[in-house]
Amino acid sequence: MYSLQKRAHKAVEHAVAKGILHRPDLCDECSNPCNPHAHHDDYGKPLDIRWLCQPCHSVIHPGMRRLIAADVKAGLLN
Repeated sequence: MYSLQKRAHKAVEHAVAKGILHRPDLCDECSNPCNPHAHHDDYGKPLDIRWLCQPCHSVIHPGMRRLIAADVKAGLLN
């Protein structure tokens, strides 16, 4: 069984693949052009996300290397 966090990541992966969610070309926080990460403020709302560049996301989450590796494995980053 997946944790709530893994289910939220899978929901985003599926929504992006199906065109339900669109990954923008800018960070929602700083507006810099990038390939942003999907950030959940609440894993109970899996499609309620903010798209953040790696520097902005790393401010929120220490240990970003693990998150980036998980996002790459999930197909959320190129």
